Amino acid sequence: MIETIEGKGVNRCNVSCDECGRTETLTCDYIRSPGNVWNPNVGQVRKKIIGQNWQVLKGSEICPACSAKRKATKVVKNTDVGAAESEPSKAQKRDILQLLQDCYDVEAGRYNGADTDDVIAETLGVRPAWVSALREEFFGPDGGNEDMQGLLEELVSFRQQLAEVRQRLADHASRVAELDQGAKEHEARLKRIIGALSPRIVKRVG
Repeated sequence: MIETIEGKGVNRCNVSCDECGRTETLTCDYIRSPGNVWNPNVGQVRKKIIGQNWQVLKGSEICPACSAKRKATKVVKNTDVGAAESEPSKAQKRDILQLLQDCYDVEAGRYNGADTDDVIAETLGVRPAWVSALREEFFGPDGGNEDMQGLLEELVSFRQQLAEVRQRLADHASRVAELDQGAKEHEARLKRIIGALSPRIVKRVG
């Protein structure tokens, strides 16, 4: 449950576990609702608590401890799921779509942060295939996520820098070879000149 905290100062809200009642206070934005009422930005709050290992299941907020208990007592495996569960329920669809709204960047065609289909599915306790299908239909392709994109961009940058350094080294190596060849040629000319002058000098002295 997400509740408004009245008063001035930093915008905050209380988030309570719908199973055990555990309550945490978070900072958040407020948005104007119909009737000129200001309420916490639910999508932002849920994204924050998901990052703290809470779960959002069928519109309810579940703390990490209760979430762990749910996983420990879960006995139904995917292989045992009947035909009746081959599609998500309306409530599950709403939860998936709401979380995708918060976690997927439509313009960029990828997830924000480190989110993925599997992360969404794990958070909501649903099948990854359901998340994938709804994402493809209403949001966009599986274009990775923001963290993956950032690493890819850094990798490209590193490779470009490496190529530039290699080119500079190759240019320096070529210049070193030119200077070395020039030095050898000048040394050979100097030896020839000294060789030609030596007999004349000896003759004059004699």
